[in-house]
Amino acid sequence: MSSADDLAAIAAALAGGDERGAFTKLRARFGWPRGKQLGRGTSSELAPWIEMLGTLAAKRGAAQLDELARSVVA
Repeated sequence: MSSADDLAAIAAALAGGDERGAFTKLRARFGWPRGKQLGRGTSSELAPWIEMLGTLAAKRGAAQLDELARSVVA
């Protein structure tokens, strides 16, 4: 599955209210060895993943993590 497909699957899980499923998919993408691939290309490749982390954090009430993620993306 491509990076874009993974992001779409996570976004769909969030849209459907499946925060646990979204977190599981996000954690799997950040995990070994796939996580090593993030950011190896252009720096913009990592940004959507950090933004998705922030979105999930906001939905789970972790406003500080969301703010931090958005700062990193900016």
